[in-house]
Amino acid sequence: MGKLLKKGLALTLVLVMVISGGTFAFAQEKEDVVKDSLLMTIDELKAADYPEAPAQKPAVMLNGEYVAFTDANPANISGRVMVPFRAILEAMGAVVDYDKATKEISAVLGDKEISFYAGKPDINIVENGVESKITMDVVPFIDAYSQRTYVSTRFVAEAFGLSVGWDSDDKTVIIIDFKSMIPEIADKFEVLGMLFDTEDFDWEKNYKTEGFAKLGLGISDTIAQQLTGDLTKTGGEISFDMDIAGIQKGMTADVTVDMEADLSKLYEIIDVAGTPEEAYFEQLMTGLDIDVKMDDEAIYIAMPFLDYVMSEEMTLPEGDKVWYKIPLSFLYETYDEMGVDFEGLLNGVTEMTSLEDYLYYYVGMMEDLLSTETYLDTCAVVAVLEECMGDDAFKKSGNTYTLSMDNAWLAEKIALFGSESETELLDEWNTDGISFDIDLIIKATSAGKLSNYSLNGSVDLSALIGTPGSVFIIKSSGNNYKADAECVIAIPELFTVSVSTSESLTQTSKAPDVKIPSGDGVVDLVKFMEELEAQMPVDEM
Repeated sequence: MGKLLKKGLALTLVLVMVISGGTFAFAQEKEDVVKDSLLMTIDELKAADYPEAPAQKPAVMLNGEYVAFTDANPANISGRVMVPFRAILEAMGAVVDYDKATKEISAVLGDKEISFYAGKPDINIVENGVESKITMDVVPFIDAYSQRTYVSTRFVAEAFGLSVGWDSDDKTVIIIDFKSMIPEIADKFEVLGMLFDTEDFDWEKNYKTEGFAKLGLGISDTIAQQLTGDLTKTGGEISFDMDIAGIQKGMTADVTVDMEADLSKLYEIIDVAGTPEEAYFEQLMTGLDIDVKMDDEAIYIAMPFLDYVMSEEMTLPEGDKVWYKIPLSFLYETYDEMGVDFEGLLNGVTEMTSLEDYLYYYVGMMEDLLSTETYLDTCAVVAVLEECMGDDAFKKSGNTYTLSMDNAWLAEKIALFGSESETELLDEWNTDGISFDIDLIIKATSAGKLSNYSLNGSVDLSALIGTPGSVFIIKSSGNNYKADAECVIAIPELFTVSVSTSESLTQTSKAPDVKIPSGDGVVDLVKFMEELEAQMPVDEM
């Protein structure tokens, strides 16, 4: 298999590739393909490979191809890659004009026009009659040697709405026109897109949330005996039961979680009676109820078990209840350091109402990760996903769409990409005892909106784990306002993990109460941690 489809298949079907042991082989001769779409077909990807990097650095890559600069090369000025304006703009497909009298440079691409001047930092943008302006941190200039006008690659690309990144290993500016690709991708997944369609959901209104969650962990006799070294020990189940109720509006919320933990079996197995850990476990079993409030500035959490833990580190404030405050600004800064736009995610939740919206959001998160391989990798993943889960993969009956995934389905997909036939793959999997069966059913309304969905499946994990009878089971059903789910992983003689949840949302006239009661105390967790860290001894060098 070619590098591109191999990556796409790996990301899409990673589990089955691991357990199948299939072999793949595709020719990798590079083929120039002229097409209207920025995406690539499977046949095109079979013949494609990553382009060879030019010797001249820095370089610029646009939609998977290196941009050719014939009479003047890119230059790195004050940390910005500057390029001759005409070469980069025409590579983007823009119609470029230069007014010799006024020295104005302008370019039109689609419904957007940009203009700027050498020696001035502003790029003027006109889109659908609306004017705006961005200011470049490196001013366009005329190169004395080539007499070419240089402009910042990043700023002109972003002015046209293109995604821009920097591949530090290859010293290459990466430009990808995701804004043209995303609508096309969404068109290939209209059935799955119904699961993301929440246009009818109004975050400006109050919603009452109700539900429950249950986590169960079954410990086998074998594990109990290994943990303790006592061959008389027997296993059992520990569980957490949670009842959830609250009200939310946009990003404000007032939620209560009543939790009960049955840790008696664990208590018995590890035998903590009479030990210092006994009080800890008693608190753990009785103090897990949680109250959560969230306003525009912070998240507040009240929890008796947390009081027990914190009381060993500090004197808790007086009050009927102690709330632990986590400023949203702290979360934003922390996630920013990890390259995650957490603030954008929170704010975007109320704005993401379609598959396209989610794709745009994740593309925005990817910009710091763009590389010379990103464009073709994206095309490969889309091609594989379309074959496996695109609109044509579903069987339609009236307003019901069914996707049945099993060994035969997977063998057909892998045979399409690889060198082994469906029969060879199925014979190999049957010999190894590999099997799975998953059905996704999506029912639409007459208006093409989601009515409800159901997902039911099981995967035999025996061959993967090496223990006969190991299984993964998943069940889920619901719509935009209600969801039920159940998941079980069972490995005989070791453990069983089960999770079941149910949640519903209904409109209510009552708004969330985000105000901390006057009789309660508040602990700023971030300030406390900073003070605690400041008191810690500094290691000597």
